[in-house]
Amino acid sequence: DVAGALGLGNPSSLAVQQGSGVLVTAVPYSSVVNIPLTLSGTGWLESSGLLGALRLNGGANWAGPITLAGNTRISAYNDAGSNVITGTITGGSYQVEAGAAGGTSALLFLAPSAANTFGSLLVRPGTLVLGNANAVPNNIPLAMNGGTLQLNGNSRTFSDFLAPAGGSIQNGSRITPATLTLNSLTDVTYSGTFTNGGTQPLALVKNGGPRLTLTGRSGATGGVTVNGGTLALGIGGSAGCMFGNITMQPGTLTEEYRSGAPG
Repeated sequence: DVAGALGLGNPSSLAVQQGSGVLVTAVPYSSVVNIPLTLSGTGWLESSGLLGALRLNGGANWAGPITLAGNTRISAYNDAGSNVITGTITGGSYQVEAGAAGGTSALLFLAPSAANTFGSLLVRPGTLVLGNANAVPNNIPLAMNGGTLQLNGNSRTFSDFLAPAGGSIQNGSRITPATLTLNSLTDVTYSGTFTNGGTQPLALVKNGGPRLTLTGRSGATGGVTVNGGTLALGIGGSAGCMFGNITMQPGTLTEEYRSGAPG
């Protein structure tokens, strides 16, 4: 655990391997770290688990370039500070796991000046915010394993969609509408939600033949477009409401269960 950039000294670069990690806590005189960083792994084992190879706390900003040497867990610590990575992540085919180290209140922004490149995204508990259009590549797989993904007005297309533990996908913008386009390689049941998360709407586009079943009570108002396959609302006694118009071109809509009025 280091306090700001000064706590790391002035190395030309820093490498974090599996089983180790860096926790940076912002302090008033030193919140921005500009050191080039190589990352892999999920961090060191603590009583609450593997909390990330890189953890930011209290509004810290990692501005140095980040190179992934393997699948990597990156997280904000358990605080509501606006922790941000403004350095560019270069990851090839490796996966970024993003979320909170200790709870769901933490915020992690990705806001690089150049486009991040990595192979897939796994969202864990906590909130990951796309700070700009460079934050998350288009046409990579997305897995929701709890937590919240905020597009923040940045429309995104994902080449595959997995949902092992639900979560929430939001627009989160007060200025710009956003469209989430999901392709799936297999049938998926999503127990999480799609919401506006702000004053501007979130729209959903479902592509491809596999079935997408929504069992969470979603409130996005941007509408849904189904370009093939089946969109199923609800399963096993769960409500799966989507707000807004539903456009089929072509595709199938099934409503397996809906309880009460949408809300």
